[in-house]
Amino acid sequence: MNVKLIGFTPDPEKLPAMAAKLTHSKTKPEDLDKSSDKELKNILEYVMNLGHTSVIEHTNFTFAISDVSRVLTHQLVRHRIASYAQQSERYNQFFEKEINELKEQNEKYKIEKKRRKECKLSLGDEYRICDEYKGGSSSIELGEKFNCNPETILNILKFHGENVRGNNESVVNHNFFDSINNHLKAQILGVLFADGFIGNYNENYLAGIKLQESDKEYLESMREIIGLKRPVYCFPSKEEKYQNLYQLSISSKRIYSNLKKYGIKKGKRDPPKNIDKEFLNSFILGFFEGDGSIGKCSDYKYWLTFVSISHEFLEFIKKAIDSSCEVNNVKILKKKTAYYLSWQSKKDIEKILAWMYKDINLDFVMKRKFYKSCELYKDIDNLRKRLILERCNQYNTIIPDSILSNIRASDIYMNAQDELTRSYITCCGMGVKAEDSRFILPQSFKTNIIVTMNARSLLNFFALRCCLHAQWEIRQLANNMLQEVKKIAPTIFKKAGPACKSKGICPENKKDCPLYPK
Repeated sequence: MNVKLIGFTPDPEKLPAMAAKLTHSKTKPEDLDKSSDKELKNILEYVMNLGHTSVIEHTNFTFAISDVSRVLTHQLVRHRIASYAQQSERYNQFFEKEINELKEQNEKYKIEKKRRKECKLSLGDEYRICDEYKGGSSSIELGEKFNCNPETILNILKFHGENVRGNNESVVNHNFFDSINNHLKAQILGVLFADGFIGNYNENYLAGIKLQESDKEYLESMREIIGLKRPVYCFPSKEEKYQNLYQLSISSKRIYSNLKKYGIKKGKRDPPKNIDKEFLNSFILGFFEGDGSIGKCSDYKYWLTFVSISHEFLEFIKKAIDSSCEVNNVKILKKKTAYYLSWQSKKDIEKILAWMYKDINLDFVMKRKFYKSCELYKDIDNLRKRLILERCNQYNTIIPDSILSNIRASDIYMNAQDELTRSYITCCGMGVKAEDSRFILPQSFKTNIIVTMNARSLLNFFALRCCLHAQWEIRQLANNMLQEVKKIAPTIFKKAGPACKSKGICPENKKDCPLYPK
């Protein structure tokens, strides 16, 4: 929120003081400006103490207010004796790149020109066929939709340089694991090292991962990131006490070969190969999300544990953490058929978590473990808040502290923001006018407004909105406005503020309020 006083009546206290003198003396109007400054100040203080505030209506103040929500402005305009000028949402400059890209895509589908005269379909139809094929439609389905045989569809795809899938190949970004060149890929590779699988079944090259039902959203996010169109498959539990399992399966020789190259294989996992040191924290985070645990069993007992059947793999993790986090030395222990690497120092655990999570994308994180980390460690929760505020800034929206501080409430809030933003962009991209598409935008969307009030209206505004029981955003606005006008008109606004301060009463009758008049 930004509040700036951009205009006010010249000599804001002199003018109402002259009006007060006129009403309380025999002075003629033309002689009022002959009064001394001290005399005018005294008479202004006198009428203000009497509560005769009609004279200060002659003084106006104009504020430029930016980056506030429409929740605030809906409350603000209820103060009737004021003038308002609010920026229209049709001039919203956000999401222009995404909207223009979508418009260009939709425009190319309208091209009626044909590649050759004898072609049955237009170029616009051919572009749509290519995009829908990449989106998961088969040549048979597209043939039925565009009333031509599958062979024609394949010829169109080949002409436009599209890679034609084999019979069993998944619709997926087959090049996704060609190189691990960002944190997101490293994190996905890490969780595949923990819980993933690869296999070659009669030249059908498979890769995938199976997780419990509580992590289904995590799998869905992974599916979207790697461009997989095949749905996540459910394996129902045979017993009620166990969760259903969900599996993401990829049929791709290239992905199979790349994962094998990095070190994923059946059974025992060796340390990964060809992982840049820059992305090690995200790789280990992914492994933690698969085969790690975190918790607290008392006020003084914490733990962070990695589990593997490979001693060498845990040695690799330990070495990476020791060199990056400056934590106490711990030993790898063996219990039955598995090895355990565990820290129990709260300080060390917070360091490790901060290192692992420092490059996360909120669109892809195993929420149950991330939220547990946020609940136990302040630094991790501060990271969560910072990432959410950055996302809200991208969406040009405001999030209340009460929601931001509540881990699960903020998750619900951001999911809604994501969906509304996508819907707004889609409608604009389809050609719907921005002034109509804006019906989708949330009330949290930021806006800018200019407000003019006279001094008497401002006193009333401050009495209502500086109150501790006023909604937080408009209370913040009122306090900021009060600070601005006190610099210009200290006598008028000497007692301005909530009613308990300015009038010695509590209109809300909130006896539990710390400012309640005694």
